[in-house]
Amino acid sequence: GYCYVIIFTTREREKEGRFMICVDNVLYQPYGTSAYEVVGINEPATKVRVVSDIDGDVVKAIAMDAFMNNKTLEEIELPDSIESIFERAFSGCENLRKVSFYNCANRFGMILCHPYTFCGCGNLREIIYQNPQIFLPAYREKGHEFDGCENLVRFDGYLGHLTHSLFADCPNLEELTFWETVEFDATAMDGCDGLRTVTFLGVIKENAPKNILEIMQTLKIKCTPKFNYQEWVYDGAYIEYID
Repeated sequence: GYCYVIIFTTREREKEGRFMICVDNVLYQPYGTSAYEVVGINEPATKVRVVSDIDGDVVKAIAMDAFMNNKTLEEIELPDSIESIFERAFSGCENLRKVSFYNCANRFGMILCHPYTFCGCGNLREIIYQNPQIFLPAYREKGHEFDGCENLVRFDGYLGHLTHSLFADCPNLEELTFWETVEFDATAMDGCDGLRTVTFLGVIKENAPKNILEIMQTLKIKCTPKFNYQEWVYDGAYIEYID
């Protein structure tokens, strides 16, 4: 059942008559119209599962600072109804090892991710999607979404573009997938010494080879000489790009 724990005091939400509620130890608050966002947990826990809806209202976001500096959280399951993960939502969760998205909406969608989302999650190893989503950083100039995730080895999402220090100091990350045309910051992959394979998905555009070449040249400066450029693939029409 649901445990109603805090009443909103703002006039707008008093009129709505809606509450912050606790479902299976996870705290939610109203988010826009007929939706909820996650704001944290009620009691310390190592594993958390976020529900996809509450009485028919969809859970769409993880709030700013929702789990920041949580030292007990090791694994979290999120519904693919999530559309936004706000600033520092999981920053400093030093024992977080796994983030997985379970299939409830059965959609190919986009997750808007704000700066410092998983920054400093040094033990984070996997981000897994049952139904792949486009991971789109919100602010190119801020970035640092996965900065310092030194044990990250698996990221299943498709990247929309590369922000400032997006994967900085992630030496164990080996493979990434990009969606169509990519904007990038030269610092996005500083210290990604283990990166080996990058795949491009989506519709081939006239400037696609140029974009691939630009990104390759950028990463060449930032990655070790062991980087294998022969493994870059543009998979939109099953065409392999070989330098």
